[in-house]
Amino acid sequence: MSSPGDYEPVSWTDSDDAEAARPRVPFRSMLYHVRSSDGQLTPLILQSFQDAQSLPPTQLWQRMATRPPSPTTTLGKMSYWVGAPILQAGSARLNLADGRALGQAALRLVVSWPLSFFLFYGFEFMSPPFQAAVQTPGVQLALPDTRYQPVRQLGALEARGQGPRSAEPSSALPQRRAYTDDIDLDTDITAAPQSGGDEAHTILVETSDQGAASRPRHLCYIRDPSLDEYETINVSQFLDKEGDDVDMEFVFVSYTREQFRVATDEEIDKYTGYPDEATREANRQLARSDRAILVQWGLDAAKRAGKRAFWIDFECVRDRDGVARTSSKSDDVYRICDVVRAAHSMIIATGPPASEKVAAILAGQGCPAPASRQQANTTKWLRHWGSRLWTLPELLLCPSEHRVELYVLGSDAPVAALAKRNFAERAWDDAELVKELVNHYEGSAILSEIRLVETALECFARRGTHQFSPGDIAYALMGLLPMSQRPAVHPGDSGFQAFARLSLANDGGAFLSRMLCLLPPNQDDNDGRAVWYDNVKDVWGARIRDVHPSSRVVRIAADARDTLVLDGAPSAAVRWDAFDTDAARQGEMPPSKVLVALLIWSAGLSLGAIGVLCMAAKVMEEGGTTFSGSSLYGLLMCTVIFGLPALLAPLLYLWHQRGNRRRGMQAQLVGLEGHVDAGTVERHLWGHDNGLLTLVTVDDDSGFQDNGSNSTEAAPQQQRRRREKFNFTLVDTHMMTVRHIAARKPPVAVFAMGSAGGGGQRAMLCSYDWRDDTFERATVIRVDDTMVDQMRRINQFRVRLRSHTPGDEDSIAPAEAAAARDTIRPWQQELLFAFLVVMAMNMLLPLYWHPRDRYTPEDSDATHTKLAYCVAFLLAQGPAFLIVTRMSLERVVPQLVLIKAFLPGFLILLAGFPAGPVLRSIVAGGIEGIAYPVLALLVWLWFGATSSAPSKFVARALAFSALSLVGPPLARRALFGVLRNERVYHFMQYFFDMAGIVLRVILATVGRRWVGRPDEVAWLPASRKAKMAAAAPAETTMRSRKRAAVLLPLAAIVVSTLAHLATDAPRVAGSTASLLWLLYVYVAIIVVFSICVARFPKSPTLLLTLVIVSSSAGSIWQNSLGDVRSTWPGILVNTRILILPLIWVLASSLLDSWPMKLQVLCLSLAGMALDGMLKTTIVSIVAWQVQVSAGAVAIVLLVGLWVHEETSRHRRISL
Repeated sequence: MSSPGDYEPVSWTDSDDAEAARPRVPFRSMLYHVRSSDGQLTPLILQSFQDAQSLPPTQLWQRMATRPPSPTTTLGKMSYWVGAPILQAGSARLNLADGRALGQAALRLVVSWPLSFFLFYGFEFMSPPFQAAVQTPGVQLALPDTRYQPVRQLGALEARGQGPRSAEPSSALPQRRAYTDDIDLDTDITAAPQSGGDEAHTILVETSDQGAASRPRHLCYIRDPSLDEYETINVSQFLDKEGDDVDMEFVFVSYTREQFRVATDEEIDKYTGYPDEATREANRQLARSDRAILVQWGLDAAKRAGKRAFWIDFECVRDRDGVARTSSKSDDVYRICDVVRAAHSMIIATGPPASEKVAAILAGQGCPAPASRQQANTTKWLRHWGSRLWTLPELLLCPSEHRVELYVLGSDAPVAALAKRNFAERAWDDAELVKELVNHYEGSAILSEIRLVETALECFARRGTHQFSPGDIAYALMGLLPMSQRPAVHPGDSGFQAFARLSLANDGGAFLSRMLCLLPPNQDDNDGRAVWYDNVKDVWGARIRDVHPSSRVVRIAADARDTLVLDGAPSAAVRWDAFDTDAARQGEMPPSKVLVALLIWSAGLSLGAIGVLCMAAKVMEEGGTTFSGSSLYGLLMCTVIFGLPALLAPLLYLWHQRGNRRRGMQAQLVGLEGHVDAGTVERHLWGHDNGLLTLVTVDDDSGFQDNGSNSTEAAPQQQRRRREKFNFTLVDTHMMTVRHIAARKPPVAVFAMGSAGGGGQRAMLCSYDWRDDTFERATVIRVDDTMVDQMRRINQFRVRLRSHTPGDEDSIAPAEAAAARDTIRPWQQELLFAFLVVMAMNMLLPLYWHPRDRYTPEDSDATHTKLAYCVAFLLAQGPAFLIVTRMSLERVVPQLVLIKAFLPGFLILLAGFPAGPVLRSIVAGGIEGIAYPVLALLVWLWFGATSSAPSKFVARALAFSALSLVGPPLARRALFGVLRNERVYHFMQYFFDMAGIVLRVILATVGRRWVGRPDEVAWLPASRKAKMAAAAPAETTMRSRKRAAVLLPLAAIVVSTLAHLATDAPRVAGSTASLLWLLYVYVAIIVVFSICVARFPKSPTLLLTLVIVSSSAGSIWQNSLGDVRSTWPGILVNTRILILPLIWVLASSLLDSWPMKLQVLCLSLAGMALDGMLKTTIVSIVAWQVQVSAGAVAIVLLVGLWVHEETSRHRRISL
């Protein structure tokens, strides 16, 4: 099962001070995403152009340990190097007016021509996507799909199958708060839990009484107006008793509990928040007084209006048990707006804040204060009343035919009566917005449905309240709408969920769809500090009414909090682990395909020419005269076929790239961690900064302007939020843009939400939460319409506007059935190993086996040929090390494959020269001296750094050396044994040689990106790459072992030279049986050595010593027999094949970084070549005394190295 524990974060080796300075990120589960290519759930792995140690630490995602390989073609890299003097950075223009620059470019062209001769540009252009240049028009039945990669999701069923959810907000609803309006904001009364209240998950208006929707359930009815006696009646029961002709019109009393204390004695006695009993008694006294004053004002207002009823909440809002409580749980609290609509008129009761009155009572000053003092504060108290959430809808919905009367506590002045339309300037700071609502409900200026909700939401968001429920603002807004447009009330809903239900019930989610297009200014508060209604604001200044959505909100997710389900949104996936090579190379395609076609056809011609040359080589080796005297013509043919394209291709490439605007590319969004400039990205993709990529800066994209309005208190919070975010770069290969963003999580999908205010399309970048299959908004950007045209629409996907805050339970992993198993299939690994073995065959045969046992100065031709090969092989180790460390092996291997395929044809051209054999040995030794370290290193990287047990690498390394040397003679003997006809045998050899050339060409063209380092190949999953990179220690771990890093490579060349000197060059086995016996012995040795290393990890030194002793003893035994051939001495001598791989195994256990291991590999090969040089030139060096001495010194060095490492290890442990 794939889990976050399987992927270790990047280790940090900085100093303690630097580590302490970095922001600490709490542990959270690793992010997963649904891979666009196959729909599999995989860990999110990010690539970056920066060093992993320079990036802020995180455990949310895995990082690629190496820089992503550049997809630029070899021709592109060479052409831009040649043309660097005449190229201008950031432009595609060529500086042809500067003669000196032209001269430098011409000199570079001449210098690079020999290398270009062997790069075979045409074969690279046979691979996708360039092969389309030579396709016949009309052959393709369907045009390629160039749209962005699709966004995929698990789906509802798959998401539910993930096992335990980390958070199920809707499954455990919070206890419903009692209705307290805004009493708890600045006062000392809070709601106490009530037993036996309404615990239903959905609250509906009772419909048993048809008149309940148009009148209040309870009223304060005046029995005797002369005595000011009243009673609270149930309206339905009263009408049933008295009849429907009774006048039930009433006056609505509006007040705020910030100014009047109305709690009952029982509630005050139960409240535990008072500091002392004196405060409790002061509140009890004030509550009795305030309740009496409000009731008296209600009685007075009803009599003044000629009515016998009034409505006041602490008397008329009753629970189902019929008891009136200030902290009521009755569903009547959601119908107060309907009560206001049914009222005859309304009065407003104002006074000083309740806290001031309590303080006055405690100070013995009494309450209220003198009337003259109170009158001056009437406007301030009225604004205080207007600042509360629930008072605004009361004024908006009260009848307009009667003026609103204003009662002021302690005022001796007559009751003021004001028209509703005149209250805005006096009671509210946002008078303009309130005026629009007042005019709408008075019918003088009707707002559209969208404008009404937008204005009301903006007004309500400004007002203070203590939450009756999280959806207070939505429920206040709901009261403004007709009852038929109100959704059911869910007490467990958040504010956003309540508003979403309201929007879906009224306009089918159109308001929500518009809201998704906006980017709120406080997007940095996306962790929950920002309130949901800020989503109607926009950093670019767009309004809800200016938005034209392109998607549709269809419902609210039932199993995830604050989550919407959308349909029909254009979408594009973001790839984070690598650039798509084919998509990037499409941008390298010249506007005219003539150049590509010429390169491909030249490669085809060269393939035919090489076939002829190879056949000529075989014929001449057999003594034929058909091709005699044709070396000059063959050389001229190769010069024309290979040399002319090598000379002209860079010039034509630069000329064509001048006008290439990268059109017709595969649309793709690729992400990089960190901020990367456009020039760097373009050089990575296409080899040069031609100014084709446009950088979209943060200010252009986000709309933020630094106007200096931020307070000094807000600055630390903003800095902290910035530190919590990570920097990312998005590269769009279709729009040719590079965009910098900052987010807490990498966005994996882009959804086009619609257009707003004429500013283009709005696209929402989203991260992904696999636990509930939901996309979470990271930010919103502005994009062009042409980008949306290349997107694919997606249906039934879930979106959340803020990231879910993980908890301790979030460290769970996906279910095994849903998480992708990104492992290498066995046949892929074995096929790669077989390819490396086949490529390495015959390479080291001149160093290991030779038909003669001794080389004497008299046999100058053989001596010089062997010496030339050894010298060339030795000198090639330096270039091999530079090529491997400086170049991509994904590029190097195909070129080596082609050179190896064409090598017999090239060597035949040298046969006619006086020193032809020596030249052929030099060329062969140099090429094989470069190719063999590359192949051996690939074995090391693929099977050494990732093996769970060292024994597996031991088996691979020994098998690689043994099969590459024993395989060729064994295959030839087996073929001859089957055919038993010399002519047929030679014919089959020609056939297999040509088939080998064809296969190599296919691998170097169609399968060009199949072989390389694990981090370079495209077929290896990103999670596997990251795991293999994590298994390979970083170079920085060798800093504490600098001495060992110097001694081990030097010891490698010395031990390799001495170990090979201790053995004699073995004879070629005389029969197939001998070869089979040798193969059986190798298999047995590989099995035994693997077991030894598995059981005893420090045994490679001992095993290498045993091999040196056995091969040296076999050499002495073989020499003592003279010309007599014996199987077992030859087998012992041939164990010298295992010397090199055992040196590599030993180095792998002692060294940590692969460049250091590569040094050991190259130097050990150099030691083997040096052994061949010495044995070729010095006859006496093959004496048994020298062999014994060399073997003894090699063993002493190995023992000394082992003692040194053990001593160093114990010293490190003790420290």
